[in-house]
Parts: sequence; C-alpha cells; structure tokens
Amino acid sequence: MRMIFRVALLIIFITQVCSCSWLAGKPAESPMRAELPSDQAASSIQGAAERHLPEPTRAAGTQPPTVPSKETLSILIKGDKELNRFERNSHALFLCIYQLKDPNGFNQLAQEKDGVLKLLECSRFDASVANAKQYVLQPGQELNDLRERAEGARYLGLATGYYGSGKEKVTELSRLLQVETDHSGAGVTIELGPYEISRVKVQ
Repeated sequence: MRMIFRVALLIIFITQVCSCSWLAGKPAESPMRAELPSDQAASSIQGAAERHLPEPTRAAGTQPPTVPSKETLSILIKGDKELNRFERNSHALFLCIYQLKDPNGFNQLAQEKDGVLKLLECSRFDASVANAKQYVLQPGQELNDLRERAEGARYLGLATGYYGSGKEKVTELSRLLQVETDHSGAGVTIELGPYEISRVKVQ
C-alpha cells in the first residue's frame, strides 16, 4: 500500500511540474484593447470629416469693390451771416430742393402769386417731380448733404422762404449735368444771401 501511495504522489508531483513548466513557457496574453482602424478606414473617416468642415471665410481684401448703382448729388448750402434779414435781424430760412424731370411745372408755380408758397410745401405738385427735400438753414451755417440722383431727374429747382416784398430772387432752376462715364455724380453749391439767392452752381 505504501508503495502504491508513493507512486500516486510521484505521478501527481510530475503532473504539477509539467503543468507549471508549460504555463511558464506560454507567452502571456496582452490585455484586450480596441483595434485601430485600417489605413483605408482612416482615410474614409478623414474624408468625411473634411466634407463637414466649414469653408474658410474669404478675406475682406479679396472682395470685389462695390460700384454705386446710381449717380449722386453732393449738395453744399451756404448761408450768409445776415441770412433772411428782416427788421434789422437775421432769421432761419426754409428752402426746398426739387429734382425735376421737366421744368415747366416748377416755372409756372414760381411765376404765380401764391406759387412760391406752394413750392415751399416740398410736395409732388405734378408728375415732373422726381424727388423733393426740405431744409432749414440758420444764419452763417454751411450744410452738406449727399443724395441719390432720382431716376429721370434732369433739372434742379430751388424755392426759398425769404421775408421780403416779393421782388427778390427766391427761386432758381438749374440743369443737371449728364454723367455718362462713371457714377461720381454732380456737385451743387447754393449760396444764400441776406435777402435773396446769391448763386446756384452745378458742376
């Protein structure tokens, strides 16, 4: 019995030794890790990302320069220090600047008894009026205004509200120049004296 027992122990011992030697010789398995995408898969992912990236903003300097769609009127109004003088005092002056397609309606009102008052309303008195704007000028003031030239406008009409006997020059009609080479427009200078319009220059 003892012999059988020793043989059994010897077999168990040999079995354990062999198992340990086999385990010791087997390379240890690396811990599980995520597989990296192949080169083809990586290229597909990068391409998809690039397709969804916003396009770069164009630098401001690369934008084409804008060209004004219409001609302009650069208006300079100069008031005398004694503007609209009445009873030894100067006063503010109401005036209206018209852009006209035709001068006939303006001329007719300018010659009528109460026509100037009608012109000072700065309204579309007939179909010849393309645009009208009212101004109030103080004595000694210089006023600058930049306006678009109205479509079809060929004349500039000026009506002023001077105090006086009615003999002074209180209206003026000028022809607007036709600008064909560019959109720079015309310059208008209006000089207003103590009792009447001194000068209107269109260039």
